[in-house]
Amino acid sequence: MEENTYKNQGYHSKILEKTHQYITKEYVFFSILLLGIILRIRWFHIESIWNDASVHLWYSIKILNFPSFMFSRTFFLGDYLTIQTLTSLFHLIVNDIFIAGKIVALLYGIVGITTTFLLGKEIFNRTTGSIAALFFATHHLLIFYGTRPLADAPLASLVVLSSYLFIKMQTTTSYKRRYAIAAGISNLATVATKMQAIILPIAFLVYLLIHHRKELLSKTEYKIFLAIAVIFPFTIAGISDIFKSTSFLYSLFIIKLLSLEGMSTGFEAIKLLPWVITWQIIISFLIGFILVLGLKKKKSYLLLYLISIYFFWLEFGNRSNQDRYFLLIIPLCAIIAAYGISESLALFSTLINTPKWSKQFIIVIISILISFSMIQTGTALTERLSYSYLGYQEAGEWIKQNVAGDDILYAGSPRSIRAFSER
Repeated sequence: MEENTYKNQGYHSKILEKTHQYITKEYVFFSILLLGIILRIRWFHIESIWNDASVHLWYSIKILNFPSFMFSRTFFLGDYLTIQTLTSLFHLIVNDIFIAGKIVALLYGIVGITTTFLLGKEIFNRTTGSIAALFFATHHLLIFYGTRPLADAPLASLVVLSSYLFIKMQTTTSYKRRYAIAAGISNLATVATKMQAIILPIAFLVYLLIHHRKELLSKTEYKIFLAIAVIFPFTIAGISDIFKSTSFLYSLFIIKLLSLEGMSTGFEAIKLLPWVITWQIIISFLIGFILVLGLKKKKSYLLLYLISIYFFWLEFGNRSNQDRYFLLIIPLCAIIAAYGISESLALFSTLINTPKWSKQFIIVIISILISFSMIQTGTALTERLSYSYLGYQEAGEWIKQNVAGDDILYAGSPRSIRAFSER
């Protein structure tokens, strides 16, 4: 008995020691992660909640009140499946649907910052990963939408996670099948979070057909990934079409693209890029794009496929674009932009033979200036829109305390009142 106790203590000591070593080694990343958490917790007090967020908070409550709802077509084939499930679990713990939604949003933000660092580090180097993680942590739209119970910011985190697991599947010498399963499930979770992400498995498929077509049928990990990430979601979508009057796949892809629906607003997606991506990151991205192609950084080609195919869809197949539709490509652009900053300065310092510390100093200054600009923009945006759609939480609490469960309620904003009164 004592021997087992000593073994457990030794095992726990090793875990603590390795954790301490990793934190010490990656102190820059953990500082960035802490900054990202602080920037998001700062806005936890905001009561403003949008109409569509209220609907999905209500669905999270409905799962708990009526568990059979989890197997309904509305829940299973609608958006926010992963978010609603997690929100329900946290609602059981904190007993407040509003706080539960905020906690889930924060967790997705943590996942996004972490996987952006890991993906940048895996494809390029630690410096690139750190810069990209900083951009994710401080990006004005990722902060604004990342503090609300909406699907767009979590979608960005899941896309990065899927890309990281896919790249690990390709580069690792062991556990390839495990990474293939994890990457496939992550892609599936992305599509389940918001159906517009079903375009991303197409991007993965195009990338594989162009760069790894000879290996698709010979390597087990690729077959596993395609079965989970591509075949399964499109099969589900096809089955869903049988029970609908219109075809989801046909109306989403073929009709919209053939009719060039997005062109009705005249290159609206491109016009939004300076606001969504920011000029600083756009310029850095273009530099990184040139360097990626010039230096043949093939591991990063997947990011270019994901960005270009999704953006092509937004521009030519989607009408009335909103800034939050772009969120899932922001971290991918940030990684290429971060590489453009670090590699261009590395090449420049080599040409003029400057000390290593000067290059690192310039990288830090540039990254901080870009991030500070985005924080200012995010602060102004969040403050400006923090006083809209207020009062629902208080109204819901009053209804719980003063209105009988079988009484009829009349509300001007029924979705929000329904969520907060839990009726």
